[in-house]
Amino acid sequence: MNKIYQKNIQDVKKPVKREFSGFTLIELLVVVLIIGILAAIALPHYERAVEKSRMAEAKSNLRSLVNAAIVYGLETGEYPCKISDLSVNLAGTPFSLGAPCQNSEGVRTDNFEYWLDEAACAAGKGANPGACVMYCATRIGKEYEICAGGPNYNYIELAEGKFWCFSSAEVCIEAGAVQGEDGEYFF
Repeated sequence: MNKIYQKNIQDVKKPVKREFSGFTLIELLVVVLIIGILAAIALPHYERAVEKSRMAEAKSNLRSLVNAAIVYGLETGEYPCKISDLSVNLAGTPFSLGAPCQNSEGVRTDNFEYWLDEAACAAGKGANPGACVMYCATRIGKEYEICAGGPNYNYIELAEGKFWCFSSAEVCIEAGAVQGEDGEYFF
């Protein structure tokens, strides 16, 4: 007689359920792609924001240097040749310059090098020499300088409290400067 094979229920293997808590390769690649796109969009904005904050740092320090030079000129009647002689504390390393004064000295910080660029008086003889100075800051690792002058400095825009961008037009525009009537760039 024919034997009918009947399988016992216990002999049948039940499919094993595996619970994976991971992601598939495609899902991971999509996430990495989205993060890459977002980073590519956000990075230039971040760099611009950082550069604007560095610019604000330089403007604040330059304005402090000019104001301290005015006080120094009133107290001593001389041009301030060393930043260390001023009542401003810039956290940085001093470095030597050859001009405009003998033994002139600037300060190098993490982001800028500050120095007395020149002293040129438009107010005439007897004016406060500290009000005739122009201090500049060179951005370390970039290609521009920012300058600020005292109220008696002979370049009228600087005497009006503007900051001068000294570099190529493209670099100044990228840094946020605006072209003045005479073709120079100011902040």
